[in-house]
Amino acid sequence: MNEQDLREALRDAMTDAVPPRPVTADAALTKAQQARRARRANLAGLGVGVAVIALVAGAFTINAPRTLVGMAAQATPTSTTPAPTSSTEHGDRTQANGPQNDKSVQLLTTLDGVLPSTVAPATDQQLRGAAFALRTHQAQVENWDTNTWSYEGIEPVASVNGGAGVGRVLVEVYAPGNDIPTDICKAAQAFWGVGGDCAVKQVGDKAVGLIAHTADKRIDSVAAYRYSDGTVVYLAQSKDYFSSNLPGLATPPLTGDQLASLVLTPGFKVG
Repeated sequence: MNEQDLREALRDAMTDAVPPRPVTADAALTKAQQARRARRANLAGLGVGVAVIALVAGAFTINAPRTLVGMAAQATPTSTTPAPTSSTEHGDRTQANGPQNDKSVQLLTTLDGVLPSTVAPATDQQLRGAAFALRTHQAQVENWDTNTWSYEGIEPVASVNGGAGVGRVLVEVYAPGNDIPTDICKAAQAFWGVGGDCAVKQVGDKAVGLIAHTADKRIDSVAAYRYSDGTVVYLAQSKDYFSSNLPGLATPPLTGDQLASLVLTPGFKVG
């Protein structure tokens, strides 16, 4: 230890000594060394703390700002082409009034007019107790971008001989531009996803896809026909009206031959 260290040690020892008392040079030196070590340790700790704070701060400043404004400011557009318009932006897909709705009204009227003589639209008396309105029609957009529409008419039917029991006959039409399979049997099976075995039935020079017995309890049978312009017409039936809370008929309203013939009704092509 040099002279300067000795003087510092003596000064530290004199400052820290409470109350004052005589000390030997060795004791003073030992106490001074302990004080210096304590000060250095404190300074070292402070230095580490500053370094840690700087490191942590650096870690947070290296990354992009965590605000939406900062993130938005760093975003680089990759295209100026506007995004496709979602169908949800157009609101309700159905039309309750207007030209498209008029087509669905026409469809239901046409259906009523071609029913065979053995069945007729159910009367108010026969529909009493139904869980909901059973006679309905609807126009619905299938694709906003191509302005493709579909139309539906549903008629609850009963035997002309009277008695209890209500069945259902319904027609659906999909305008050109639809994505229904071009194969007529696959098209028939695609109706409500009913499935079932399909046979191609020739009616004159036209091929109709006919499913005599579907795999779906809502629908007994369905016929499908595609026009050359892409319009697809479905005619389907069931001996009871699913979930209507009414008793059903003993047998489906139409025969398979009647179903296949009536699906070709020109008035159904409203699309």
